[in-house]
Amino acid sequence: MIRSPNQGKRGRNALDTPTLLPSAALAAIAPRFSQAQTGTIRIGVLNDQSGPYRDGPTGVICAKQALLDFGASARGFNVEVLSADHQNKPDVGASIARQWIDQQGVDVIADVPTSSVGLAVSTVCREKNRIMLNSGTGTSDLTGPQCSPNTIHWTYDTYMLGKSTGGSIVKEGGSVRRVSKQSDDASVPCCSHQTRFNSRCQQGSDRLPTM
Repeated sequence: MIRSPNQGKRGRNALDTPTLLPSAALAAIAPRFSQAQTGTIRIGVLNDQSGPYRDGPTGVICAKQALLDFGASARGFNVEVLSADHQNKPDVGASIARQWIDQQGVDVIADVPTSSVGLAVSTVCREKNRIMLNSGTGTSDLTGPQCSPNTIHWTYDTYMLGKSTGGSIVKEGGSVRRVSKQSDDASVPCCSHQTRFNSRCQQGSDRLPTM
């Protein structure tokens, strides 16, 4: 598991992460194409395009713009961007990931909001030895029990939410009741609850966090 040096910093422009991901994807798989720059590098942008976290068209547009900014063609890379809607369903996300890799030769799967889907896709990428560039899955399990050498955790996670935000609130004498509402990730509250509990214990608080 590789964590971004910017992980935990949420004040960046909303377009920064999807813009950077394709460049990171090329950097990650470039050695495979360094000897003979033939064939096509395929990046699959897998996200919610119809549900509560939908940002699909924007993410795909930013991915294509990033390739232009990076100058992929001028550097000798032929890159194709695919996209699909995982519908916030782990089985759908995993199925798309397998189809992309097995039938369409996808090298990298990027974005993947919703932790349940992210964990499923990360497992597929590990099995198939492909790269997952995560910028939407918040669960800290990606850097914990389900850590994978094939997954790059690009942005925030539940540990950061609990440790920084929850810890700061507790230090100021406030309640952590509000923290679980600060993330859009569907599985964050349950994961973040335990993280906040651990944070509170480390600070010597005798009050249990509440959801």
